[in-house]
Amino acid sequence: VREEMGKSVDNRNLFPWQKEMDACTYCSYCKSVCPVFAQLKWDSSVARGKINLAYGILYGDLKPDASVADRLFQCTMCMDCHRRCPTKIKVMDIVEAARAELIGQGFGKPGQKALVENVLKSGNIFAEKALAPKAGTTPVFIGCNYGQRPNLVRLFVNVLEKAGISPAIGEEVCCGYPLKTLGFKEGFEKQRAIFQEKMKGHPEVITFCPTCTMFLHEEYGLKVRHVLEVLDEKLGKNGITLKSLGLTATWHDPCHLSRGAKIVDPPRRLLSRMGVTLKEMPKNKAESHCCGGGGGILSSDEKLSDQIGLKRAGQAAKLGVDTIISACPTCELTLGKACRTLVAQGQPKIQVKSIYELLHKALG
Repeated sequence: VREEMGKSVDNRNLFPWQKEMDACTYCSYCKSVCPVFAQLKWDSSVARGKINLAYGILYGDLKPDASVADRLFQCTMCMDCHRRCPTKIKVMDIVEAARAELIGQGFGKPGQKALVENVLKSGNIFAEKALAPKAGTTPVFIGCNYGQRPNLVRLFVNVLEKAGISPAIGEEVCCGYPLKTLGFKEGFEKQRAIFQEKMKGHPEVITFCPTCTMFLHEEYGLKVRHVLEVLDEKLGKNGITLKSLGLTATWHDPCHLSRGAKIVDPPRRLLSRMGVTLKEMPKNKAESHCCGGGGGILSSDEKLSDQIGLKRAGQAAKLGVDTIISACPTCELTLGKACRTLVAQGQPKIQVKSIYELLHKALG
């Protein structure tokens, strides 16, 4: 704790981000891209408003309460505000620090606490048994969301093997991202140590989950390649022919794949080789609109998540396609739910497909 401007400041969470908060000019460019602001319309729901809330907490000008906590947890960490910000303020880091302060003061929600308990007790967000290890030569990290679907993991393994890759899957545990993004610092440090122990001897790894892809590199310094990058390269070099699926669809760029890992072209090249005709949504590639499922919001505000997902699904519906393709388990979940809502509202059916499922079919 130190004194700043005559007030007591706790430097453990928010103080390291003081200069970032000072840099915000409140220009409002973040308003044009924030999926949360598009639904709530309150200044406190957009990046500049959240920075203001965090600043108030830092200097004791704002006493946290349930309404402040709600706002700071109403963020999908989609990173679009950072992309649009002229100053490139690290909004996500500031929000994480503010959340950590709130969690420390007892403002955690039941759904958040349950998720954290699942990770610390079982090693994954669903409190399921660990994924069965598989011997191979190339380390692969499946991640919590995919790892609890054994039939899908077998499909992943099959796709990799047909591309000439021998996947090695270890005794996986959660990378800890959900704990960190929600502000559970103590729990994250525990999980971080466990994860690092499990990943010893694997400085390079192939990932399937976009969030894991970004987080394993940024938090742990691992050399990470997303599987779509690898498959795009391998299938091209090996001259493997993909069957034409004769499908017309739209591709949804996951936020952490496009803005986080900067991967936008490999999936499009793969889809083209599978005979998929793409109709692009207005918001695509680095400017892709969030699905509404990131940043722990499913455990914080499911209603808001649904609203954001419905907007994204509506953008696909306007194209007249019957299929949305993506490569993120959370996107598939939220967009699938949104598409079922559209059907209930009397609109045509839209299915949500994993690109890995299509690759499996195209590889024969």
